[in-house]
Amino acid sequence: MALTSADVRNAEPLQKDYKLHDDKGLYLLVETDGNRTWKLSYRFDGRSKVITLGPCPEVTLSFARQLLSLIHISEPTRPERIS
Repeated sequence: MALTSADVRNAEPLQKDYKLHDDKGLYLLVETDGNRTWKLSYRFDGRSKVITLGPCPEVTLSFARQLLSLIHISEPTRPERIS
């Protein structure tokens, strides 16, 4: 199920880091120290990779989704390239 702005706003740190998953590999990493970071997980050459999109709230949910739409994940192009 896709995240809402309220889900992101209400994400509180716990005793352990955790992820709030959105869609297509996009997730918000909530760390124990309160830092919240947007990340994108994907596979390239059979290996798992992660791109950091930026900190929350500087990068909003809608902007993270816009970044996701700009990243073309297809072999052999590496998704670190944003067109």
